[in-house]
Amino acid sequence: MSFRKVNIIILVLAVALFLLVLHHNFLSLSSLLRNEVTDSGIVGPQPIDFVPNALRHAVDGRQEEIPVVIAASEDRLGGAIAAINSIQHNTRSNVIFYIVTLNNTADHLRSWLNSDSLKSIRYKIVNFDPKLLEGKVKEDPDQGESMKPLTFARFYLPILVPSAKKAIYMDDDV
Repeated sequence: MSFRKVNIIILVLAVALFLLVLHHNFLSLSSLLRNEVTDSGIVGPQPIDFVPNALRHAVDGRQEEIPVVIAASEDRLGGAIAAINSIQHNTRSNVIFYIVTLNNTADHLRSWLNSDSLKSIRYKIVNFDPKLLEGKVKEDPDQGESMKPLTFARFYLPILVPSAKKAIYMDDDV
């Protein structure tokens, strides 16, 4: 057999497999729809009797707290505030922000967060101690300013947010 015939056979088998999967999906979808609608006389939108398990907490009204950790250095504080504001205004979830910052940035950060437009944001300011990095990160004189302590904050999430089993970490430049 030539190489071209082998390619054609493989292509035909792939198309047949695709059509078989597509046919199977349509059959299972039609049986699902047939089982869901029991009264054929009802016209209009129908209430959904089932809710996927992932969304059950939204229906029950018991929303758990979702921790979002964001590092905020002094020179990128505007980006961190913009990211926090965007997340807060574009979600319906119960979000609490853990803002990781250095001690000298905390007061400046609080002044931003106390503005009228950001008062509704739930947050905790977590001070990152750069001494955690002593002996663990080699300072390269060629890199200079690019090696900042908050770059490594994501590796210390269990220490910074001990109460959370899971957390979402976001950089301030999202």
